[in-house]
Amino acid sequence: MWGLALICMLIAGAVLGHLPTRASAAAPSLHAATSRMTLAQAPTGLRIAARSVFGQPSSAQSASLQKAKLTAPDAAVGDYFGDSVAVSGSTAVVGAEQKDSGKGAAYVFVRSGMIWSEQAELKAADGAAGDLFGYSVAVSGSTAVVGAVGRSASTGAAYVFVRSGTTWSPQATLTASDGASGDSFANSVAVSGSIVVAGASNKNSSTGAAYAFLRSGTTWSQQAELTASDGGVFDGFGYSVAVSGSTAVVGAYGRSSAAGAAYVFARSGTTWSQQSELTASDGASGDLFGYSVAISYPIVLVGACCKNSSTGAAYVFAPLGTWSEQAKLTAPDGVSGDHFGSSVALSGTAALVGAYGVSSSKGAAYVFARAANEGTWSLQAKLTAADGAPNDNFGQSVALSGTTPVVGAYGKSSNTGAAYAYTLPSQQARLTASDGVSGDVFGYSVAISGSAAVVGAFAKSGNTGEAYVFVRSGTTWSQQARLIASDGASNDNFGYSVAISGSTAVVGAYQHAAKGAVYVFVRSGTIWTQQAELTAADGVSGDHFGYSVAVSGSTALVGAPAKSLSRGVAYVFLSSGTTWSQQAKLTASDSVPGDYFGYSVAIYGSSAVIGAYNKNSITGAAYAFVRSGATWSEQAKLTASDGASGDSFGWSVAIYGSRAVVGSLNSNFSTGAAYVFVHSGTTWTQQAKLTTLDGEYNDSFGASVALSGSTSVLGAPGTNSNGGAAYVFILP
Repeated sequence: MWGLALICMLIAGAVLGHLPTRASAAAPSLHAATSRMTLAQAPTGLRIAARSVFGQPSSAQSASLQKAKLTAPDAAVGDYFGDSVAVSGSTAVVGAEQKDSGKGAAYVFVRSGMIWSEQAELKAADGAAGDLFGYSVAVSGSTAVVGAVGRSASTGAAYVFVRSGTTWSPQATLTASDGASGDSFANSVAVSGSIVVAGASNKNSSTGAAYAFLRSGTTWSQQAELTASDGGVFDGFGYSVAVSGSTAVVGAYGRSSAAGAAYVFARSGTTWSQQSELTASDGASGDLFGYSVAISYPIVLVGACCKNSSTGAAYVFAPLGTWSEQAKLTAPDGVSGDHFGSSVALSGTAALVGAYGVSSSKGAAYVFARAANEGTWSLQAKLTAADGAPNDNFGQSVALSGTTPVVGAYGKSSNTGAAYAYTLPSQQARLTASDGVSGDVFGYSVAISGSAAVVGAFAKSGNTGEAYVFVRSGTTWSQQARLIASDGASNDNFGYSVAISGSTAVVGAYQHAAKGAVYVFVRSGTIWTQQAELTAADGVSGDHFGYSVAVSGSTALVGAPAKSLSRGVAYVFLSSGTTWSQQAKLTASDSVPGDYFGYSVAIYGSSAVIGAYNKNSITGAAYAFVRSGATWSEQAKLTASDGASGDSFGWSVAIYGSRAVVGSLNSNFSTGAAYVFVHSGTTWTQQAKLTTLDGEYNDSFGASVALSGSTSVLGAPGTNSNGGAAYVFILP
């Protein structure tokens, strides 16, 4: 069996022969299924993060958004568990074709809540060594299909299993009506409802074929043999297959000197006919377009894993009158040898592309999403295994159902193999201002509490600024109110900072009257009214009071980082009925000019954390305060265990319960980092350092942080050439 890298080199050198299949555990497998800143510079947008990209914590104590690592309970070295994966709803199937001397097995896992557990181990009743049962897998609802490409001297067979309750039983064994030794039938399988499509890429001197089967009751019968209208020797038609409803896609990566092609077939009644031949607009010899295919009608995704010296690419097609290319997907950090596109999956408007060669074959998978009512696709996530190691081949196989990606890593632990399941966040709504115009900077600041969100637009109306309240009903968000300062004026920057807790919203206007002000709004029913305007008792011009705000219940915390020669101050306000009054003025015990204490603030109950990112030559610090009765006192000074000059630790802060997160966006040449602290009694200790596996210089990871329960979201606005990203971590 040949590794994909070798195949790409051979094809690039015009050396063509019998198309390879995975036949031993000795080699990689083939399979088709993703400057530092100052306070004055801050309004350039460092608090904005755009995309949802999952991060990987650098501390062993932490866990990423990876929800489960799936392994076989009877795992053994060389099983190749994870060489094929499939998922449908809360059910995943993972193949291990080298199990028991190549007899093979497939494992069914089910998710309950966020927990995955094994439900069944599937085997062929007539299995024999070398069958490679599990070489390909597919699942649709309670029907699973498992390919055994080595069956009967590589004639091949596919096995159908059905679930009743929690029990899986064999229903049928599918074979090609004209099958012959060496055809490799079921080297790829796909299922949609009662339709199964199986590829046989080595049929007829690797011209290849695919077969469509239909279930009636419990009986399966071959409905059609699919072939390319222009098929030729070594095309490898059928190496990859996909089906959605009455539409099937078949890859032929060897077509046209391995430039590759994919073919779309449509069923009408009992007749299948070729509808289109898909090729890449920039296709070239050796690209292996069609090595992987996926369909979620009406979208088709085709991988070309050897494109550009095996950097790889994937192409999106849609039937706009005729089938046409809509987009080309690539990894923004892709390099030669990544094999991006070696596996692909689709679900609705989300795409998952495997790149098992990334980082010495640790591997990765990339999630892309299509903008609603648009044809543009953007990177949403880069998935990696938290315990990834070279030669794991994570991304060799991928599957996607809704917000659940499953990624196989057959090389894990000396080819024992593993699969990883994730849960993606889903965008529920896009919020826009009812009166928004260009230049408003709507979205510069955001806050959420329960089913209400506040969004700032500080540049609106000549930087007078506004804020907007949105509320959710079910899954629908609607604008409930526009918040406007009663005495607002040009250049106030009202909305530069926002916070919300229950029915109380707080909005900062740090340039109001040159000193700054904060406005409190309260909701009664659906009506929001201004309840108070907060100012510092000792405020003077240039303080930047309101540059940062936070609120928890009846307590508001306001930062004034430029006060007292930029030593900085934070003010605590407390409400009694409808009256707000200043309760405390907080300063750092070791403050010096230029610290910018109060640049960031956070509060939870009687605990507060305040950032001073410019402390100690911009090393930075954060300070924890606690309230006892009406008295606030400094409890701890938080610093990074590995802090260095210029890190800007304290640029952003968040607190929830006994846990705080502090951003350090300029750490490691502005790659960025964040630190998790926990307190027990009066003692705060650093628990973890958060970084991203795909971090690069100037990403500014940690520019913004948020925390709720054990979930932290961290912004990295510099990622992807300032396209921006947000990383989600599940903390210990």
